[in-house]
Amino acid sequence: MRIALLLPILALAACAPQQWTRHDASAAQAAKDAEECQEMAYRKMQAKPHPYLAVDPLIVQDSFARAQNRYPPGVFVDPYGDRFIEEGRLAADCMRSRGYALTPK
Repeated sequence: MRIALLLPILALAACAPQQWTRHDASAAQAAKDAEECQEMAYRKMQAKPHPYLAVDPLIVQDSFARAQNRYPPGVFVDPYGDRFIEEGRLAADCMRSRGYALTPK
C-alpha cells in the first residue's frame, strides 16, 4: 500500500522543472553563465570533426500503419548518440565547474 502511494509522488518529483542555482549568484548572473556555457559547448561541438556520415532515419510503418523513424545499424551511424546530447553534457559540465547545481524550481 505504501509503495502504491510512493510511486506517483516520485514520478511527479522526477518531472519537476529544474534550474541552475548557486548560493552567491543572482538569477541574472545564472542566466549569463548558462548562456556562456551553452555558447562554449556549441563552439566546441562545431569544432569537433564528425567522423561518421550523416544517416537519415528510415521511415517504416508498424503494424498499425503508423510511420516511425528508425536509424539503421552500421558503421556510418554515430555510436555515441546525438551531437546535441553531447553539447548538453558539455554545457552542464561547464555550469557545474562554475559552482552551480541543478535544483527544482
